[in-house]
Amino acid sequence: MEIKNMIMKKICLYILVCMFIGYSCDDMNEFEQGTLSGYVLDAVTGEGLADVDVVLEPVVAANGSVTSKPDGHFNLSRLVAGTYRVNVRKNGASIIDNAQDEITITDGCTLDREYKLTPRVSVFDFSVDYDKSDPTKFVVHFKARGNEGNKFNYYSVMWNEYPNFIFADLPNTQRKAVKHATSEEAEVTYEVSGLDLKKGTTYYIRVGVTHIANGGDYNHSKMIPIMFE
Repeated sequence: MEIKNMIMKKICLYILVCMFIGYSCDDMNEFEQGTLSGYVLDAVTGEGLADVDVVLEPVVAANGSVTSKPDGHFNLSRLVAGTYRVNVRKNGASIIDNAQDEITITDGCTLDREYKLTPRVSVFDFSVDYDKSDPTKFVVHFKARGNEGNKFNYYSVMWNEYPNFIFADLPNTQRKAVKHATSEEAEVTYEVSGLDLKKGTTYYIRVGVTHIANGGDYNHSKMIPIMFE
């Protein structure tokens, strides 16, 4: 009899646990949710700003923050309905200011926002020229200018087989970046030569500009993919 009672208790407990889990899952699916998306832009040039953090407060689990893509785009989805503070900022010294906003998420809504920040050095009109049959070189073109008393002092040309990288991601053991200093705001054309890139592989090219004389805290350009045949 005692064994039978123990078995019945375990069965009842199992049923209760299953009911609770099922109820909880239904509750999760029934949460009112919405989306915040948009772009972080250079306030001076209108170009997208990469690698900028968009953070919601109060914190919303794992989907409460995101980093802007190379074109400045960001997307925060499955946000529980409510009112949030939005902080748009970047670590380091490449950006002068930050932005704040307050949003209200309602069920099924998609809010589109543009947040404008001022980099110490803006980079714009970035392009790449290359001969698809010659994997030893490519040429970059871009313009850069200092803002609010900052000078354009240094730039790096970077390439990698993986998208969304930044200068800090490049391994020291690989020749993946070429640095050159310039003391003035400028329109820059630079040929990267002496390479041994692989045919049939996509390489992502970008430049970084900074006010720091020896490099660092780059404002990165968008990515441009190239492939040699």
